[in-house]
Formats: sequence, C-alpha cells, structure tokens
Amino acid sequence: MLNRYIALQNDRNGVGPLASYFKGEVLGGGDTDIFTSNMYLAEDRILCFELVAKRNANWVLKYVKSAVGETDVPDSLPEFIMQRRRWLNGSLFAAFYALAHLPQVLRSGHGFIRKIVLVSEAFFSFVSIVFAWFGIANYYLFFVILTTALEDPVFGIEAIRVFNYFSHFAYGAALAGVFILAMGNKPKASAWKYKLATMLFSLLTIYLLACAVVCAIRASQKSDQGLYARMLLSIVATYGIYFAASVLALDPWHMFTSFIPFLILSPMYLNILSIYAFCNLDDISWGTKDDGKIEELEAVKEADAETGMVEVEVLAGPADVNKAYLEALNNIKMRKQFPPSKHQSMVGISAAEKEQNTRNYYANVRTNVLLSWVLTNAILVVFILSDNSAKETFGDSATGSKTRTYMTCVLAFVALTSAVRFIGSTIYLCTRIFTH
Repeated sequence: MLNRYIALQNDRNGVGPLASYFKGEVLGGGDTDIFTSNMYLAEDRILCFELVAKRNANWVLKYVKSAVGETDVPDSLPEFIMQRRRWLNGSLFAAFYALAHLPQVLRSGHGFIRKIVLVSEAFFSFVSIVFAWFGIANYYLFFVILTTALEDPVFGIEAIRVFNYFSHFAYGAALAGVFILAMGNKPKASAWKYKLATMLFSLLTIYLLACAVVCAIRASQKSDQGLYARMLLSIVATYGIYFAASVLALDPWHMFTSFIPFLILSPMYLNILSIYAFCNLDDISWGTKDDGKIEELEAVKEADAETGMVEVEVLAGPADVNKAYLEALNNIKMRKQFPPSKHQSMVGISAAEKEQNTRNYYANVRTNVLLSWVLTNAILVVFILSDNSAKETFGDSATGSKTRTYMTCVLAFVALTSAVRFIGSTIYLCTRIFTH
C-alpha cells in the first residue's frame, strides 16, 4: 500500500494517520484495553480510515488492479487458523473503531456527495457485521432447513429422515468439538483434529449443496409461487451476479477453478476460523510463523574485571539436574516472605501481579464476548426451529411458518447485498475504463 507522505503527516497537535498507525508499535498489551490491542492487529485498516477521515482533507484510497504483491502464505492448516484469528479479530475491532469514529468523516474535507457515499458504506459495513455475527447460526439453519425440507412427501425421497438424523448430529458434534479445541488447544497441537473437522464439514456441505440443487429444481418448476420465485431470484442474483462481474472484469477463470472448492470449504471458514477467533480474543500475538515474542537472554556476571573471565554454571549430568530440582523444591516449601521492594511499595502491586491482573481482564472480556456470541446465535436457532416447520418449508401448507419467513428474508438479503457489490464493482470498472 503506497500513500503520499503529505497525506500521512500529523497536524500541529500530533494527531493524524501516522500517530494512529504507530500507536500500535508501542502497545505492549499490558497497559491497553482488549479493544485497542485487537484493533491494532489490523493497523493497516486504522491507517486507511485515518487517511480518508483526516480533518479538513479529502484524501481517497484507490484500488490498483495492476499491482502485484508477494507474501509468505501459511503452508499448513494450523498456521492458516492462527493467521485468520489475527485477521478476523483485527478487522472486527477496526470496523468497530471506524463506525465509532464516523463523525471524523463528516469533519473531513470531502464533498457532500462523497460524504453521503462514505456514510452509506459505513451503514453497509454495519449491516454486514450484524449478519456475520449470526454466521454460525445462519449456516446451521440453512443446513437443517434445506436437508429437512427433503423429508416433505412432495419430493418423493424416502428414508431421507434417517440420514438427516445422523447428518444433523454430526454437524452439531463437529461444532461442539471445534469449540472445545479452540478453548483448550493450539492448532499446531491438534492439527489432525482440525483436519478431521474440516473434512467432516466439507462432506456435510456437499450434501447441503445437493439438497439445495433439488430445492432449486423444484423452485424452477413452481416459479409462480412466492417463496419459490424468491428463492430462484436469489440464486440467479447471487451466482449470476458473481459470474457476470467476473466476465466484465475479464477474469472469470476463478469461477471454474476456485469457486466450487470455496463453497465446499465455506463451513471451515465460517465455523472453525470464527470459533477459534472468538475463543482466543485475549490472544493479541501476531500468530503466524511465530508468536512474535523475543526471549530474553540470561545475564552473565563478570567474574574478573582484569582478565574478563566469566563463570557460567552448566548442568553436567542427571545428578546436577536432580540436585537443582530438589533445591528449587525446598525453596518453594521453605520460602520466606520478603518485604516488598521500594518500587513495589510505590506501585502497590508487583509486576507479576500486574501481569496476572491483565490476563484475568483479557480472559474475562473474552468470556463475556464469547458468551454473548454463542447465546445470541443459539437463541436465533431455537426461535426459528421452534415451530418444527422445517419439513414444510417448501411445501404448500407452510405459508406463515418461521422457517419460510426466515428463508425469504435471508435470500432477499443475500440478493440485495450481492446487487450492491455488483453495482460497486461495475462503477469501478467504468471509472477505470474512462480514466485510463
């Protein structure tokens, strides 16, 4: 990302894009709240927002299609999960920061029309965040509704109820297992478990896509009815718009090479990555190739100032190891309470206690956010499935069922957001054609 230096400069009071960007470089995590610590995991987003919202300025960010970037991508699933934890948490809190500081855009030097566009983008971002918050519930509801719908006699598929029973149980068990793994294990220590969960979710998604195709065929046969017409329109609007936008951009090949694998792996992106990110909200490390921590070397005391000789204790054998262990154990048992140092008396608590208090605070916020996320998603699932109308969703008798209303709203929302993205990409394409 290249920016003009004049756009990056702070004002005379030291406030501006550079100050906000480099604030993340001095955050150690101990003296900052969990919101700020996670927000600066996506420091580039903070910089971009501060550039656009700079006071009395009208700087804009432009996408350069011809730019080429190189990066060191994760080469294993555990590294990928750890990287996405930082990306997801950082982008989420950076989005909250942008929404909370939206008045800065109104105080910038942009024109009235551009301010309206920027506020509209902020509203679209807010709606997307709310929809993403209920991501695991929405995907589970789609899985249950589409698979259970095939139990309706109108489809003529017998014995599907038994298969659905095992598939629903497998989905729920995989979801619960991912939560347990995310709370208690690092991905590198449970690599095969995460791979197993990914494969199970992928197999269930293949079954879900097959059910969706069957429902779409029935929708095309009864396109004169309300829900079927909306479902068909949503499918055409979503995937048709993706394909049309790819063709207009002269880059349709990924629709044939990458789109189907993306659909099959979508529950891994949605469930495994999101669950691990929320369960490790208190982890503010970089999280890719290493943890970013620099281990301090032990100090070596000089024994002789003239010769420069030093003395270093080295454990020569098992006996020395046992002796050191017994001495340490005896020190723990017979430990005397030393008076606090002068620095500790001034501060009130020791550095270890301060670090432990910080960890407790981070863990408590993590727990509160995780509880809120899980409970709100669970409430949505229970509310939608409470009337046991999933089987009649695509039938002729469920005109006012919760599942039918839910499917109608979600499909309309997906079609609308896809249309908004298509309009934005088309505007960019036209602008690029006439300005280059």
